[in-house]
Amino acid sequence: MWDAVTTLGGDLQIINSPKLSTASLPHVQLAADAEFRATGNPQLPQCPLEAFVDDQRAGGWSGTALLDGNLACPSGRRCAAGACQ
Repeated sequence: MWDAVTTLGGDLQIINSPKLSTASLPHVQLAADAEFRATGNPQLPQCPLEAFVDDQRAGGWSGTALLDGNLACPSGRRCAAGACQ
């Protein structure tokens, strides 16, 4: 999806896409103060999104992240290393 993108100068939003089940963002680097919002995507797993945010923060990103309404881990499991554990 984003293979040719390197740095985004603005915000990145993935919002209200009920059929979206994957979002591969391996080459995306957010601008330092950009907002990343992934909300209302019931088939899109939350864990890879959290891993993306963690990777961005590790790279110096200080923007805002809003993750809500995405596919959560089943009860009793939590996100770790980009997947439900």
